[in-house]
Amino acid sequence: MKERRVINKFLLLLLGSSSIGLQAAEVIDARIWRAPDHTRLVLDLSDAIEYSSFFLEDPQRLVVDIDSSFTALDFTGLDFTDSPVSGIRSGTRNNDALRIVLDLTSAVELESFSLAPNTEFGERLVLDLYDRTGNQQDKRMNLREIRVDNEARRDIVVAISAGHGGEDPGSIGYDGRIKEKNITLAISRALYERLEKLPGYKPVMIRDGDYYVELKRRPEIARQHRADLFVAIHADWYRNSRARGVTVYALSGDRADRENSARVAEKENSSDLLGGVGGDLALGDLDDDVALTLVSLQMSWSMEQGLIAGTSVLDSLAGVTRIRKGKVQQASLQVLNSPDIPSILIETGYLTNPEEAERLSNTAFQERMAIAISEGVANYFYEARPDGTLVAWQRENG
Repeated sequence: MKERRVINKFLLLLLGSSSIGLQAAEVIDARIWRAPDHTRLVLDLSDAIEYSSFFLEDPQRLVVDIDSSFTALDFTGLDFTDSPVSGIRSGTRNNDALRIVLDLTSAVELESFSLAPNTEFGERLVLDLYDRTGNQQDKRMNLREIRVDNEARRDIVVAISAGHGGEDPGSIGYDGRIKEKNITLAISRALYERLEKLPGYKPVMIRDGDYYVELKRRPEIARQHRADLFVAIHADWYRNSRARGVTVYALSGDRADRENSARVAEKENSSDLLGGVGGDLALGDLDDDVALTLVSLQMSWSMEQGLIAGTSVLDSLAGVTRIRKGKVQQASLQVLNSPDIPSILIETGYLTNPEEAERLSNTAFQERMAIAISEGVANYFYEARPDGTLVAWQRENG
């Protein structure tokens, strides 16, 4: 039997603890989520744990050993459909340790980490099993091979990012019932349907189910689809239950400067490309000073267009709901950091406001929000029409 050990030791300490003395922890519950490129298994814990993990081959298995722990769970009730997991079993090891074995149908890459308690769950251990379909570069679309035919009158691509998802519920409503992840997905799907009906537009869903997509991956997915605009949908929270209204965000200059420097510093190992009128240009091919200049110019353009697009959407939303901030706000948000894609984030309202939370949960209101956002997007592209698109051709030809 071959054994490939990938030992990952983590110590999850309770806040305020001054020692490492761990009591016997119970694995209380387990949940499994399937995303397009990975499967997430979440173990709910009663206390802090220390654990290690390794793979076994012939057949493929993932073994997780949790010290000083136990469980009474029967994992057979989990749904493993479309996942590389065929079954999960557990047993006692060395009298006081718990061993959990995941039977696998194919090889995977493991990323494991802890999640801090939130309003819904306590301590958790997260096991992300990434599908192994070649190296990471092969898993992405080869951007250099994708070219836009200027004569094709292509569609304008709008990437729609429903906030949170899966284990991350986002903001929780005033009554503990309404979750941001569900609101954002519903509005995003309604927006997708509206944009899909517009001639010359192609919407793309970054998240189209109850699973989590990492923040850094969301702009990457948009770039893979060569998006012309990135729209993140969220819902807000505030300690004052009277807070209400929509806020639209674009990237701040401070965040942009940090991202520019980071991209250049890592350019030798990066597949980042600059799009735009001149086509695709790999940062690794450039001198540092030249790369920083080009990235800064591209980011400045992206930020400016994000502000313009955000203003158009905000003006359109004013016709269907209350506006909290009368102009687009700028903030240091990771999800908006694309240098080559104008990006905006829409806080659709406050779930801590009972009236607004109920409206955001209403299908008819979600549809009105989606119509307003789509009209704002269309108004923006009517003026800022990308070259080679059907929208540009229609504008130029009356």
